[in-house]
Parts: sequence; structure tokens; C-alpha cells
Amino acid sequence: MNSQTRTVVVASLVGLGLAVSGKAPGVISSGSITPLDTFNPFNLSVLGYWVGILGFLPLILIVSTVAATARTAGLRSSVFNGLGAVVGVSLTIAGVVVAVAAAQPKKEFPDRASLVKNATSSCIKNQRIIPKSEVASAAIIEVFCSCYGDSLADVTTMDEVTYQDQYQTFAPTMIEKINTTFKNAFNWSRIGELKAERDIPP
Repeated sequence: MNSQTRTVVVASLVGLGLAVSGKAPGVISSGSITPLDTFNPFNLSVLGYWVGILGFLPLILIVSTVAATARTAGLRSSVFNGLGAVVGVSLTIAGVVVAVAAAQPKKEFPDRASLVKNATSSCIKNQRIIPKSEVASAAIIEVFCSCYGDSLADVTTMDEVTYQDQYQTFAPTMIEKINTTFKNAFNWSRIGELKAERDIPP
């Protein structure tokens, strides 16, 4: 390891240490690290955010160090040392973020009754503002939404609940489940309506 390489490594570590120290007070005061995708630790947008935030200061120090020692170390060595340091810092940050996200404690799964209640009430609220649902009675909407809420609770996972709590939006897998559950609930409620219309006993 030549002198430039050692100097660049030291500059990288110093810059990374300063960057982490700058973020530490905010993490300590809030008690959490955000953004952090515990549902998908390899979320590229989250990793990119942290590499950009924590890698900016090390990058400045790396470039400054390489520029200051380029004349004695030579162009070829300077390029390799600079690129190696940047890649090393980026991979270190990404690895730490992935490890922290994977190690985050999972929240307790909410009770089934809570899931059913929330899904059902949300469904009823949405159905009441859909124009084509204006002809449906409140009883029919309630039956449909109860079926929907109950079915959705059967397939919802803890990771999907955690993702929604953290990002205030549905996980990609949850969107597919919602669409499928909605169609199934509609089909079952429609069968019930037809039976009632024809006086067919359930």
C-alpha cells in the first residue's frame, strides 16, 4: 500500500466518521433512522439516499487528497485510488443501511379485528363516493365491505402492515391483494344479491 493509498483511506474514514457524527444527533433525538425500508432492505432509492447523504463529505476529502498527492503518486495510481475509495465508501454505507434495515425489530401484528374494522370502514367510505354505488343500499354496501375486510385480513402480512405504517402507502404486494380481494368480494356479494332477488334460500 503506497503513501497515497494510505492517505486516501484515512481521508475516506475521516469523512465518513464526520458524516455519521453529523447525522447522529438527529437519530438520537428522534429515536429512529429514516428513511429506512424494513420491508425491502435493498430498496435502491433508500440506499441511494444514504450513499448521497453520508458519502458527500468523504467524496470531497477523497478528491482533495487525490488532487494533492497526484503529482507524486502518478495519474494511474491516483485514478485507481480515487475510484477505489469512492466505491469502498459507497459499498460500506449501503452494507450498513441494509444490515440496519434487516435488523429492525418487527412491530406486533395488529389483531385481526382491528384489520377487519379498518379495511371495512375504508371500503364503506370509498364506496359511498363512487357514482355507480349510489343506487346500492347502505346494507348492501356494508355486506360487501364486511366480506372485503374479512378476506383482506386473511392475506395481509406483518411486513405489509409495517410498510404501510412507515411509508403511508401500500406495499406492491398489498395492492395486488387488495385488487384480487375486491373482485372476489364483489362476485360473492353479487351472488347474494341475485339469490335475494330470486328468493333463492342461501
